[in-house]
Amino acid sequence: GKIDKHIGDAIMALWSVDKTREDDAEQAIHAALAMQRELVNIREMHNLQLEIRIGINTGLVFFGTVGTIGELTAMGDTVNTASRLETSAPVGGILISHATYKLIKGIFDVVKQEPLSVKGKTEPLQVYLVKRARPHKFHPSTRGIEGIETHMVGRDAELEKLKAIFYTVSSKKETTLVSIVGEAGIGKSRLLSEFNNWLYVAPDLVCYFKGRATEQTTGTPYALLRGLFALRFQIKEDDSLPTVWKKFEDGVAEYLFEDSERKAHFLGAWLGYNFKDSPHLAVIHGDAQQLNDRGLLYLAQFFSAAAEKNTTIILLEDIHWADVPSLDAIVNVLKRQPQLPLLVLSLARPPFFESKPDWGENIPVYVQIDLHTLPIEQSYQLVEQILQKATSVPVTLHDLIVNQAEGNPFYAEELIKMLIDNGVIVTDEENWQINLDRLGALNVPPTLIEVLQARLDKLDPEDRVTLQRASVIGRIFWDRALVQLAADDFPETSKYLSNLQAKEFIFQRRSPAFTDTLEFTFKHAVLHNVTYESVLKRTRKLYHKQAAQWLVDVTEESDRQDEYAAAIAEHYSPGIMRLPTSPIQKLLICTVKHWHSRQ
Repeated sequence: GKIDKHIGDAIMALWSVDKTREDDAEQAIHAALAMQRELVNIREMHNLQLEIRIGINTGLVFFGTVGTIGELTAMGDTVNTASRLETSAPVGGILISHATYKLIKGIFDVVKQEPLSVKGKTEPLQVYLVKRARPHKFHPSTRGIEGIETHMVGRDAELEKLKAIFYTVSSKKETTLVSIVGEAGIGKSRLLSEFNNWLYVAPDLVCYFKGRATEQTTGTPYALLRGLFALRFQIKEDDSLPTVWKKFEDGVAEYLFEDSERKAHFLGAWLGYNFKDSPHLAVIHGDAQQLNDRGLLYLAQFFSAAAEKNTTIILLEDIHWADVPSLDAIVNVLKRQPQLPLLVLSLARPPFFESKPDWGENIPVYVQIDLHTLPIEQSYQLVEQILQKATSVPVTLHDLIVNQAEGNPFYAEELIKMLIDNGVIVTDEENWQINLDRLGALNVPPTLIEVLQARLDKLDPEDRVTLQRASVIGRIFWDRALVQLAADDFPETSKYLSNLQAKEFIFQRRSPAFTDTLEFTFKHAVLHNVTYESVLKRTRKLYHKQAAQWLVDVTEESDRQDEYAAAIAEHYSPGIMRLPTSPIQKLLICTVKHWHSRQ
């Protein structure tokens, strides 16, 4: 943000002046919270009685020159409303408008206020008081095409069931495990997003933890739980060891008040963080069984303490890729604590139960919600929503999309995107046009995989190669890693990433795992797999080697190489290649040997 002007004892700051960013509203509120924290330090340092009020609004403004020197400033209703919010805010408070609230929903803890009567407005304004940033920073789904916002179709009954389960868990204190099961693209993540949106505006306070499994971490013990705690405690992958220790200690102390430092060190070491020099661990003399026993005990104590404060939800995404030790540890928590307001919500594909047939057995309460393909009527509703800007949708096009997608929402979206790529559907901000002549000349692929392959083929060469390189890094990847893979032949990597975002192949994540990086994710695991398989094997080997070297470099900087040996080894394993000569060579060799024996 930029300071626009000083008005007496007030300051006006603006975001989106030079460049609009999707998180401008979020950054404005972070700035407001930082001002509050800094004011506490100033009062203590100078023994002052000083307070501030802050008002934040979002909307269009007029830029014009004022005064004798022609100073450029913002004017208009948006500015006036922000000023009214500031004067109406409680002392020490941050008051935001509904327009701002819609952009930060799920990122901050806010309290809905009574509608505010404002001079110059015929209707009262709905306003919200910001309390704090949410540690998990859940962001609503960005699903949609070309900026079209669609409502969830065909999952109302499942959403109501989730709401009822939540109320039961909260009121009756029944520890509960819920599995939402469905094939890829069937709508598991969308159902979860709608549940989270409802949960956010529900009156109940919730303690929220979120973890996601990936194909790359399937064989890494406790990777799922480690990611869950890293997200909750905001631990970055390139944080120094002292920083990791401090964040873990502070995070655990928020819930476990007694002997929290010792428990934090045991729990962190058990999850794979480097606590080997901790004096608290000296008592077990490196005994792995004792570390495991204490890790399981303190994990149960941690979630029990969280649930005693507020109803606690543990969200586990894509557990069909989860490491077995993490899943077993979660089950252990549920069995140890059968009467807590604790809800574990997991998302899985059906094959998960082939490898884990006992999932849900001997749990106090287990509920499985199976998602099936959408019926014909609801498939038509979905297509109508996506094509809502089209002045007229021919029946032939409507039927083609519905029949090809066979009730799979993700397939329907990707098919429509392919039609946009091929000029059958011509989009602009206001109205979409349908060109049936181009449809007749188009060979529509019969499967989702072939649709995705067709979309890849339509990309510009630079965009396609950038996406292929990203797929080698993983479903989640970083711009700095891509630059290493690109070397000097792709100097405009950021441009190609922007192109891929615009076409919704990838999305940017707001909480990157590494500092000074941009983090991205493929929209769907199926898209990631299709892209990866399109990379020539000899090229794949080179990319894997470069990705591994990048991980070696960034983890050496933070002195945390041993924690990432498994991730590095996975990049070396696709083609048995010579490992680098470095301080972690022996550890990498052991990990690669283990990887190949497991394969």
